[in-house]
Amino acid sequence: MQNFNLLPWREELDSQKQVRLLQYLTAILFSLGIATFTYQISIAKDIKIIIFENHLLKKQLPPLLKKHLELISLKQQEKELTKQINSWRNLQTEHEKFINVLQDVSKITPPYILLTNLKLQNDNINMTGSAQSQANIANLINNFELAKCLKHPEIIEIKPGDHNHLVFKLNAKTC
Repeated sequence: MQNFNLLPWREELDSQKQVRLLQYLTAILFSLGIATFTYQISIAKDIKIIIFENHLLKKQLPPLLKKHLELISLKQQEKELTKQINSWRNLQTEHEKFINVLQDVSKITPPYILLTNLKLQNDNINMTGSAQSQANIANLINNFELAKCLKHPEIIEIKPGDHNHLVFKLNAKTC
């Protein structure tokens, strides 16, 4: 049997393995360097975009805030105007109601009745006046059937007044 010296061959194989290992490590480090560089460039680019957008927002934000405040002010004005319109409508309906009540009062008031006070509150009317006799007051009560907006008369009081007249107070419902 012959003895072979394998030591140089092993040393050569080990040196090849070390070279390959160094090549792999170099390639890995180079790849990592390129990846890191690319990542930093990408982040730097994103940061520049964010800074640019931030700058644009800083420029555009004050006018937008001003417009927003104007919108809030306009909404408040709209609410106030809506309240005014509603109150005007209520006044108009109340005015029409009052006119209808006055027309009815003028229709149902017989001769020899003098109305001294009319007071319209919500759905009620309070009447105060004087009459020559109780028959005149009875005619007034009977005439409520002719009224469109006056219903359910109720005499509150009748008392003697000046010059042989009677003073009366009555309430009625309005429509």
